[in-house]
Amino acid sequence: MRIILPGMVIALVIAASAGAVDDDVAVSKMALITVDGSVEIDAAPAKVWSALTDADKVVVIYVDAGKELRLAHVPDSGSYLCQARFTVSGQGTHTLVHVTEQYSDALDVPTDRDTAISKQMIAKYLGELKVLAEKK
Repeated sequence: MRIILPGMVIALVIAASAGAVDDDVAVSKMALITVDGSVEIDAAPAKVWSALTDADKVVVIYVDAGKELRLAHVPDSGSYLCQARFTVSGQGTHTLVHVTEQYSDALDVPTDRDTAISKQMIAKYLGELKVLAEKK
């Protein structure tokens, strides 16, 4: 007598029907772009951390309070993936913030242009973070 476990039944059904849905599954190739930036801020790490964590429309993936923050940006359209990793280090009234952003982009768009825009946005954000943290 042969015993088939419920999980095996599901796997068999999926395998048997896989050919029927192949035409309904679309595949697109995406590039993964990585952009890095840093800024030195004349403020204590706690002040910088407070300014850094004042954000909306992001999903927090990981937090090591006062040291590291990882975020996923969530576009309404869901058309791309974007994650950012911020690290905060320093002592006294001097803090270094480093950000690494990774995002996906369709291969049929000019990624050089999008990368330049991303670099500008990170530079602008780090500049705004510096101003905000230094005046707190």
